[in-house]
Amino acid sequence: MLGVVFSPLLCELGTPAHQVYAALALDLADVATGIDLVLLEETHSLMQLEAISGVCVYSASDELRFDFEMDVLRRAADFRYHFEQYHRERREALR
Repeated sequence: MLGVVFSPLLCELGTPAHQVYAALALDLADVATGIDLVLLEETHSLMQLEAISGVCVYSASDELRFDFEMDVLRRAADFRYHFEQYHRERREALR
């Protein structure tokens, strides 16, 4: 997985996310195949958490990266209870 975060944020760029994704995917296809491109600003906190647990290949600003990672950690911690509760209920329903 290749996760991308924009600065300024994607929503501030003025270009729809699907157009940015398509352009990046085409450029990436010229370099390598079999890589899943993820616009991290457009996905949920658990996917973001998985991404920041990996290796950061490039960061234009350590401060912006740190701020993004801290925000992800806060939101993932808030969501974790609901995520685990959902899975507990699903397991009980399947019994």
